[in-house]
Amino acid sequence: MQPRVNTMMGLALRAACLAAIAPPLGLAQAAPRTATVASHGIISGTVTDTGLRVIAGANVSVIGTGSELLADDNGRFAILQVPPGEFLVWVRKLGYRPISNLVHVEQGDTLRLAFTLEPTMTDLAPVVVTERVRSPRMREFDERRRAGFGDFLDQAQIEKMNFVQVEAVIRTFKAVRVTPAGGAVSAREPPGVAACPMQVFLDGIPRGSMLGDLPSPREIAAIEVYAGPATTPVWVPKYERAGLVGKPSCGVILIWTRDGG
Repeated sequence: MQPRVNTMMGLALRAACLAAIAPPLGLAQAAPRTATVASHGIISGTVTDTGLRVIAGANVSVIGTGSELLADDNGRFAILQVPPGEFLVWVRKLGYRPISNLVHVEQGDTLRLAFTLEPTMTDLAPVVVTERVRSPRMREFDERRRAGFGDFLDQAQIEKMNFVQVEAVIRTFKAVRVTPAGGAVSAREPPGVAACPMQVFLDGIPRGSMLGDLPSPREIAAIEVYAGPATTPVWVPKYERAGLVGKPSCGVILIWTRDGG
């Protein structure tokens, strides 16, 4: 009988050792969650005016993620769980000109940004009157439209269409072809010719050839379409050198959001 006792004691001792070195069940299940959290980043920052006064309630959107929130009473914001990649951060507030910035988010990274919004109302002394000042980018839009080298829609024309999605507005341009699924835009070519992707810019920031996650038509001030490099504004090629977009040989679409007010 003694060998049987020794055998049972040995089995009990081995079980105890295995229990001591085995990780708890709860810890093993929590590991994937930790890895998932670490794979995302954070975009935080502040919103102020040109006098460095905080702007509470400014709307901050990360185009392409569906994330949107309002800055707190101190003008601060923090958008959590942003997946790695390149995104357009769009900040706007009634009474101020919107501003956007292209950012690159890496795994586990925290970006700290500072946005300065310019007021759109100017006091005209000595009479207490306010006048809406047209922003420089809209004055440039007017100049390009007068030159007549592209196709243009202004805010009044876009409002008259009464479309819900910007894709429907883009489809009205004869030089543009939009995929049936509403994803990519390309130059309208004859049947049988391979699609030639056009480049989309939102407030001067390159967005590739996709229309997804763009502002609604009610937030757009103007749209410009250029069918080829001969008519494309001179500032567009600088993005080629930066490696942000491909050559605009197939044309570009410039979308401008409305000034606040």
